[in-house]
Amino acid sequence: MIRRHAAWADGFVICTPEYHGNMSGCLKNWFDFLYEELAGKFAGVLAVTGGGGGDMSITAVKTSFAWCHGFTLPYHVAARTVDFDAAGNLVNNLVADRIRRVAYDVVRYAPVVRGAFEAARRLGPGVEAGVAGAHT
Repeated sequence: MIRRHAAWADGFVICTPEYHGNMSGCLKNWFDFLYEELAGKFAGVLAVTGGGGGDMSITAVKTSFAWCHGFTLPYHVAARTVDFDAAGNLVNNLVADRIRRVAYDVVRYAPVVRGAFEAARRLGPGVEAGVAGAHT
């Protein structure tokens, strides 16, 4: 079912906790089972970290998505423990604002990127199709 849903989607907002400088094992497993379903898709990346900046997990997610021939926003969001209250609610309005901006931009750009990728894929396997030609 996850492959069908991923194939259907134009884009993704991907969020991971940072575990020892990397994405969660569950998310890594998701990438391991998807490739064609992510090619030509678009994503925004979020991380939750215990105190650091989340840079390593964000970089890992962006790299994995790129290796699946997908595209990510050039900016991202990381939330730290101090950004949440004791009940787990996000209380940092600046972080919440950035999350909304990522979501809006994924919704805005994902159909455009997918449309361009599909148009290139229709050109066939030649080099003029770019990387989309490898997915014909």
